[in-house]
Amino acid sequence: MVGYSRKMPPVASSPPFPGRERNGALGESPLAELVVNLGADPEMGLTASEAAQRLRRFGPNEPAPITRPGWYTVLLRQFINRLILLLIFATAVSLVLGESLNALAIGITVIVSGGFGFINEFRSERAIAALQALTALRAEVVRGGLHEEIAASEIVPGDVIAVAEGRAVPADARLIEARGLFVNESILTGEPIAVLKTEEPHTDVESATPATALYAGTTVVAGSGLALVVATGSATSLGSIFTAMRDVRRRSTPLEDRLESLGNRLILAFLAMCLAIVVVGLLQGRDLRVIIEMAVALAVGAIPEGLPAVATTTLAVAVRRLAGRKVLVRRLDAVETLGSTTVIATDKTGTLTENRMVIRQVLLADGRALGVGVTASGARIATGVVRGDGEPPSREEQASVERLLVVAALCSDAVVEHDDDRGWHAHGDPSEAAIAIAAAGLGNHTAVLEASFPRTHTRPFTSATRYMQTRHQDGAGESFVAIKGAFEQVRALTGGENPHLDTAVQDLAGAGYRVLAVAEGAGDAGPALLGAIVLEDPLRPDAAAAVAACREAGIRVMLITGDQLQTAANVATQTGILSPEGLALTGSGAAGAQLARADVVARATHDTKEAIVAALQDGGEVVAMTGDGVNDAPALRAADVGVAVGPGATDVAMEAADVVLADGRLMSLVEGIKEGRLIARNLRQAIIYLLTASFGTIFLITLAMAAEDDLALGPLQILWLNLVVHIFPALALSTGREAGPGPTAPTTELFARTTWAEIGVRALAVAASGLVALVLTARTGETPGQAQAVVFTALALGLVGQAFFIDVRSLTAFRRRVMRPGLWLGAAISVSLMLMALQWPGFRAALELDAIGAREFGLALACAAASWFGAQALLALGRRLPVVSDI
Repeated sequence: MVGYSRKMPPVASSPPFPGRERNGALGESPLAELVVNLGADPEMGLTASEAAQRLRRFGPNEPAPITRPGWYTVLLRQFINRLILLLIFATAVSLVLGESLNALAIGITVIVSGGFGFINEFRSERAIAALQALTALRAEVVRGGLHEEIAASEIVPGDVIAVAEGRAVPADARLIEARGLFVNESILTGEPIAVLKTEEPHTDVESATPATALYAGTTVVAGSGLALVVATGSATSLGSIFTAMRDVRRRSTPLEDRLESLGNRLILAFLAMCLAIVVVGLLQGRDLRVIIEMAVALAVGAIPEGLPAVATTTLAVAVRRLAGRKVLVRRLDAVETLGSTTVIATDKTGTLTENRMVIRQVLLADGRALGVGVTASGARIATGVVRGDGEPPSREEQASVERLLVVAALCSDAVVEHDDDRGWHAHGDPSEAAIAIAAAGLGNHTAVLEASFPRTHTRPFTSATRYMQTRHQDGAGESFVAIKGAFEQVRALTGGENPHLDTAVQDLAGAGYRVLAVAEGAGDAGPALLGAIVLEDPLRPDAAAAVAACREAGIRVMLITGDQLQTAANVATQTGILSPEGLALTGSGAAGAQLARADVVARATHDTKEAIVAALQDGGEVVAMTGDGVNDAPALRAADVGVAVGPGATDVAMEAADVVLADGRLMSLVEGIKEGRLIARNLRQAIIYLLTASFGTIFLITLAMAAEDDLALGPLQILWLNLVVHIFPALALSTGREAGPGPTAPTTELFARTTWAEIGVRALAVAASGLVALVLTARTGETPGQAQAVVFTALALGLVGQAFFIDVRSLTAFRRRVMRPGLWLGAAISVSLMLMALQWPGFRAALELDAIGAREFGLALACAAASWFGAQALLALGRRLPVVSDI
């Protein structure tokens, strides 16, 4: 390559070919022009001084560091919350008033609430570290005309690198020489097929990348070559994925949004009540200290302190349930988000398909099609052949298929093995592995073929010939050639034509199947066409059923893949994703809004996938994105629920995801979504219960003040009820299972107008029962401590009983509710804790309660029972009234 300029042009610290310019340099720009622009020498490489200078300018060939928030930042963030700030304010007021015990109790509540949030949020973000591990540690370069091995981090633009089988590509580079070079680019494209790489551009519909380009992080599976480094570090394609992952910020989950909205409403209710208490208290001539104590009690009562614990425990229980279904959840709140999912953007390979190539059928030279299937059990493997009508093949057809598979297996480098752990498996190119496995099922294992037909010569596949050719010797010492490759090229070698075979191949290739022609020639005679092998990545058995289940559940499924459009459309049609009226398009050049409307998007890059997720989210959708490759990681991170599809998912994909499908089945994700909807329903019931307790306390304090009575309950008593007594029925409601059908639609809101109506009615009923108990005990001359003890008991029993009626709208639903043993256990624990506070002198003194007798306890129980059935009767009546028929 004499004649290239050695003069190095001015080089800036920014990448020489950023963004789209890099893509052009890798696949479109003339090599000679690229060499001049980089100041490179394809033969001698850079000198040591040139390389050192460029290393200083461009920096090391590694991703840029990312700054993560420290644990203390995450912890402090938990307390920047309106409800928590309200409790902190109540703590400070109690300290000012000298109520140290109240302040301590409220402060502990603040710490516990913040602690739950901290544990839930603070987890190690190891995706970046996993991505860094993908870069090659050592690389071979040409420096000063000599080959040497250096740290991959020292490679710079303009370097000449040598790549060979089994080595990772250390940087984005343009090929100078290629010798039978095949590269696995699944890390970027998600497709497992090895891609042919050449120094000259050529069109290959099976490849989503230029033939002349090598990309950092990909792996050489065959051959060798020399390449000119165009981009390093964060300027590479892998680096752009790194940058995208670093820049993506998760949007808040539906649960977070709904709880924030709920908190805002509670704050407004509290402020309104506080204002009313101050105004009424001043008008009544009450002491300011008493008014402030009531406001503190109101603040404590307004906040459902047990909610963080209930929510975290509920989600943790769901995580354990889902793990039994091979759905591994990495973020607790992802469980509820699954229940809100409206769109699943699924990958093809490994999710809808099995991520392995198999032979679909064999076409004989005259166009006859025969099905081929391989079965393996233990050490036994067998390949069956069947006609299109299901009948067994004739002897001539069986012999022709066997010979075609043997010749194709000879003309490949795949190796078939068997062991106890993995059973029958093959190493090598996935298509060749499928052929070798099928040949092994006919008794022609790799060792048998090598012994029976030793190879004497190999002509590797190239972009010019488009076929592979090997020469062998048979048992009689005669030589023959085996040829396998693109149908048009192999057919041209043989000179034969068959309209039936040509039509069948064209139809199958147009439908997205991979077709390889096979030919054989004796000695130096011209080869004869034996037929063609049709390969596919088969659908998972339950793929179509999973898509149908998604549609029944109101979830839209779209296919996003790096594969070619024909293959993607074929898979989408078979699974039911793509209808005749549906839209299938390629990702390049399409706008985000158009991509979001499509059912199938092929040739999708990581940028395309991110754009689709963003467009769907902008349209109000809750998106679950599946993927298993590095190229999927930014979209997994940006989606509402990122789903890594295992067990072959990369570490980067799993670290970027919220959920990992251990078995890789889309049906497992559907089951996870159903569980998420059930959890959302249960959590809603628990929140209704806790809010009934909060508003019941607020209404009681307000009503008691309006009636010019003393403080019905103190802050410490309210905390005991909210944090100790009421939490167990709430946990039973949120974690238990109830007979009957589950939710059949995505969770779109936490509360409807009818839910707020139910909370209001039940809270008023509980507050009224407490007020009645307070008034009656005051009239019988009980002490203030006894009066508060009766109110405390009435409120506790009233709310425990409400748990059996929450969200119950029919007798059938009530029967299901009372048949839940967990709810009875939760109620028993709550009543026991209430009795502990009433009977143990130490607890009673701390809570400022006096002992009560059987008569007072009976009064509290009667008031509580009246609140159970009174609230249920009012709600039932409301549902019958035309104006409030939706309550």
